[in-house]
Amino acid sequence: MSREAEGLALQKLDKPITETATIRLKYKIGQKVGVTRNGALVVASKSTNTDSFKIGTAIGMNQHVAFAGGWGNVGSAAAKKASFADEDTFEMKLNVAKRTGSAVINGSSFNVVLPPKLKSVEYVGFYAKATSTEFSAPVIE
Repeated sequence: MSREAEGLALQKLDKPITETATIRLKYKIGQKVGVTRNGALVVASKSTNTDSFKIGTAIGMNQHVAFAGGWGNVGSAAAKKASFADEDTFEMKLNVAKRTGSAVINGSSFNVVLPPKLKSVEYVGFYAKATSTEFSAPVIE
């Protein structure tokens, strides 16, 4: 995924997640220089940037982050100082019914509270802002 602004790539799930799920993927930042390097997993009930929740990496900020909506909200749901690998491994556990989640990125873990309007996860995908990021297909269990 390569965008000059915020970019989403979403896939509608055959069956929405309304209880619990684990999502695994890998991502690699394609851009090797510059401060704007990032990538995130997206979960959403609607296929819009505003209605989505993102959990991922903001390399220029030296953090793993979680936020709802656009980049202006980055880190508002969670922010944790982090180290980075050439290819980040990512696992997210969701409990939509309880509005909680936990993420493990390269062994660094943090918890998040899902937004109240995220009643079910109908879309899963990727997010990047002003950078180039490669993602593996998400595995949902």
